[in-house]
Amino acid sequence: MKSQIFGKFFGLFQAIIMAAASSCAEAAVLPGNTADAWLTGTAAGDGSSGTGASAAYGSSTSNVFVGRTSTGTVGVMVFVFQLPTLVAGESIGSASFTFTQLTNTSALTANIDLYGLGYRTTSAVTTGDYFVGSLDSTSATLLKDNWFTTGTVASANTAYTTDSGASDNLKAYLNAQYTAGAVGGNYVFLRLNYDAFSDVGRIEAATANNATEAYRPSISYTIVPEPQTWALLGSAFFLFVAMRRRRSA
Repeated sequence: MKSQIFGKFFGLFQAIIMAAASSCAEAAVLPGNTADAWLTGTAAGDGSSGTGASAAYGSSTSNVFVGRTSTGTVGVMVFVFQLPTLVAGESIGSASFTFTQLTNTSALTANIDLYGLGYRTTSAVTTGDYFVGSLDSTSATLLKDNWFTTGTVASANTAYTTDSGASDNLKAYLNAQYTAGAVGGNYVFLRLNYDAFSDVGRIEAATANNATEAYRPSISYTIVPEPQTWALLGSAFFLFVAMRRRRSA
């Protein structure tokens, strides 16, 4: 009887320990890195097709557009973030991405998607990061499909943060980079891009170089111990208690 009660109590304690793993989280913010870049390509006159990136603009640019101008230029934005260091048994417990839409905007004629690109040991954005289309079939990870939809006129000087679904995807994406070999100090890249070479329409995003600190992009995140780690600690504690009881008996 005593062993059954002990077993039930032990199982309950493990469940409490694993729940505590998700609540004991260290909150922090990753600021945007000034290596972020605006990549531009061109669209055909009817907006049905286009070419890859012809230029990359980085450190001196404080705000860029995502979408298409009247001249046929189609811009995408790649935000850069430096990964935090995780010790053994830790993982990203939650994450959300925030950027600020500034004043120069017009009604979108295509949707804007958010992707995560593979980690790198350097912060450099390349023209190969450019993409416009319905689905990037390379190593990119789709974090939010149609974040901004056709017809949207984004609000001026407004911060936009990923919703719960996209934030969960961002967390999974970040953890996947560590699993793939990334370490603290490496870099990850988030890209906003049109999902079609469409007609004129755009949003204007503040970069990490913007003079107003509050407008700069960021990732808010938490680091948590792996639940298995907490469960092992709980098991060790109960084993210790059990051994003490046997000795006293």
